[in-house]
Amino acid sequence: MIEMLTICMIVKNEERFLPEFLRHHRALTPHFVIVDTGSTDQTLTIAKDFGAECHTFQWVKDFSAARNFSLSQVKTPWILTIDPDERIAQIDFEEIHRLINGAPASVWSYGLHSRNYVLNPAAQGFVSAKGEYPLEEGQFPGWIQNTKLILFRNQSNIRFEGLVHETILKSVEGHHEVCSIPLHHYGVLPDVVAQKNKQTLYLEIAETKAAQNPQDARAQFELGMTYLELKEFAAALKALEAALTLNANNPLILAKLATTHRRLGQFPQAKDRAAQCLSIDLQNQESRLNLGMIAMEESQWQRGIEEFQKVLELYPDSLVAARNMAECFRRLGQIDRAKSTLKTALQKFPQHSEILADLKDLQDAL
Repeated sequence: MIEMLTICMIVKNEERFLPEFLRHHRALTPHFVIVDTGSTDQTLTIAKDFGAECHTFQWVKDFSAARNFSLSQVKTPWILTIDPDERIAQIDFEEIHRLINGAPASVWSYGLHSRNYVLNPAAQGFVSAKGEYPLEEGQFPGWIQNTKLILFRNQSNIRFEGLVHETILKSVEGHHEVCSIPLHHYGVLPDVVAQKNKQTLYLEIAETKAAQNPQDARAQFELGMTYLELKEFAAALKALEAALTLNANNPLILAKLATTHRRLGQFPQAKDRAAQCLSIDLQNQESRLNLGMIAMEESQWQRGIEEFQKVLELYPDSLVAARNMAECFRRLGQIDRAKSTLKTALQKFPQHSEILADLKDLQDAL
């Protein structure tokens, strides 16, 4: 049992995930600080029944304010900020223990690789599950990965910033390391309506943040990304262009601009932005995919094959590249090569319904 650590959470209407979350993680630490921002279900009752220290906080449309209030309630030397739809695997509990007990004074925070599990292998940045964590991976084919600074010392100078997509990065700049422990995130599980409501909330907060910080490239980028997720492409384009003005030659912004132009049917502009991105980041998957998909829109099937082949050389698990390359082969009448491409993809994703459907369509066309 780790007596040096408190799990710190902000919650609202989390009765679905909270019981299993608390049962699982109390083998990691007995200390939980749970701050509720307005639940109307049994969230607080569940938390209290498990012995968690519970507080309420009036929601002010600011995730950092709620997070920082929760930090102010902690008494242990270390804090783990984690959400009810996330978990640390039990086999990694001892590694958490080793990290916080052996951390040098110069290290204030550790980043964990968040495995954001998805059901669709065609998702951008998809990483295939390899069976390293069978209990956590479950039936998910894989995940999209990013790094989260969620394990850190309980110091008054370490606080979250940002109305949405809050982070402690500025507080720990130069004093953080990334560890090998993964964070398992199951945010894909809530129903579509709940997810759409969450996106609407994020949009409201992102618009406020961008308006309050017109010279902040990150605020403009987050607004653009929120619009992009909501498929409001014209608004996304405006915000992303503002972000690029403030942070010129950023490959991530350029890649998202290429995607947005493509979704608007503005292919020359999309190709220009993708080319700019690749001149900085030659391995950028999104820009290569954009060039391939634009080639298909322009009926340039051979050029599409060449772009998707480049993607597959760098990212062999890219289902988007494999299926689109097979379609390019089909359009050129090269049915055997289309089949071969899909069968190779099927070896990576057995019984994948879309690949099987593509193969059936090829057979039916003969």
